[in-house]
Amino acid sequence: MRKQGPSKILGYLTDMVKKYKPNIIVIDSFKAIRDIFPDEKTFKAFVFDLAAALSIWEVTVFLIGEYEEKELTVLSEFAIADEIFHLYGQEEKKFQKRYLRILKMRGTSFEQGEHLFEITPAGIKVYPRIKPAGEELQYEVKAEKKGFGIRDLDEMLNGGLPEGTITIISGGTDTGKTTLALKFLLEGAEIGEKGLLLSFEEPLA
Repeated sequence: MRKQGPSKILGYLTDMVKKYKPNIIVIDSFKAIRDIFPDEKTFKAFVFDLAAALSIWEVTVFLIGEYEEKELTVLSEFAIADEIFHLYGQEEKKFQKRYLRILKMRGTSFEQGEHLFEITPAGIKVYPRIKPAGEELQYEVKAEKKGFGIRDLDEMLNGGLPEGTITIISGGTDTGKTTLALKFLLEGAEIGEKGLLLSFEEPLA
């Protein structure tokens, strides 16, 4: 392939397919083929010609390469791929952790995220990410609103906080977080609502 040059590569692959009539083709490393081409424009044309040829051959193809993760979204070969698997490892003292991420599967759903796998004498073992069991919590946001009893703040909130929602009050020491929450409790108590304060910092007295 190096002797004949980039223009002969597709013809060489076609001759190999005609000769062996494979059901599966593995090209390892496809990135090494990329390095034969003089520039990105020429290689991009080859990639799309190859994609057209693959559709005629009706074979399952694996293109293997030493790609960095940042290359997976910019290089032309990934545009023609129907599936993209990204493998990577993490060195630890006693053993190497191997990870698999499925980045793309055209026309079907798949388990996203980082999955652990190992290569053993018995073969490859994959440990899919654990998904939480049970149904997702469903709740309905009520139309009613509850105010702080602080006129300007309630106006800013268009009447107050929606009933049944969760609000986080964040801030440093002595910025008024507890006071603001207590004012909300007091406003509810004055109209007959029950409130509960759980404090892990203030004493009883």
